[in-house]
Amino acid sequence: MSQNNHLQPLRTTEGTQRLEAFSDGIFAIAITLLVLNLTVPKLADPLNDSLLKSLIRMWPHYLSFLLSFIVLGITWANHHEMFRFIRRSNHIFLLINILFLMFITLMPFSTSILGQFLNEGGNQVIATAFYNGTLLGMGLMFNAIWLYALKKGLINEQCNPEAIQDMTRGYLLGPVLFGAAFIVTFAWYPVSLAINTLAIVFFLIPSPNRPMYLPPLSEPLNPPQEHPSR
Repeated sequence: MSQNNHLQPLRTTEGTQRLEAFSDGIFAIAITLLVLNLTVPKLADPLNDSLLKSLIRMWPHYLSFLLSFIVLGITWANHHEMFRFIRRSNHIFLLINILFLMFITLMPFSTSILGQFLNEGGNQVIATAFYNGTLLGMGLMFNAIWLYALKKGLINEQCNPEAIQDMTRGYLLGPVLFGAAFIVTFAWYPVSLAINTLAIVFFLIPSPNRPMYLPPLSEPLNPPQEHPSR
């Protein structure tokens, strides 16, 4: 047995189907759990208390649910798009994706925290910071997946470099916006929620319509013709 086995390079595996299927399952569970934060209001006096007013008072829960649902939906769509380019994986790549999914599973809890304490005096800053911190961690790990795949050659070699550059620039804006929102939280938390909304609007805009693959080399316009032998 070689004494340098621990120095051998990581084995690269073709295909990412199992990784994608597992990730899709985590996304589906997380986005479904968000609705559990919307509970039926309890009326102390059902005959005299207004159900409408009780529902209106739940606006922080609606806001946090809407933000998180759209964020998770957009993140899933970008994760799906990313793996149209990524065709291989290795052990470290799988671990990075697992860490990314950890923040995805944390989203229902942080959404619940935001909805519960956004309208309670003295706790809005911490609740918003916890929520924005979850988004920041998710954005950082999402970029870690993509950048590691680029560095280690896990991308399909036939993919269009211009499309890859567009995706890289767009993905990097996520941690920038979420990081700004996290910092601004401690100065004025409503502005941080506005930044999150801005990030959502940006990622809803379709990316430049560049072809995914490089066009094949064109055939010569005037190929040489064979002359029949005389």
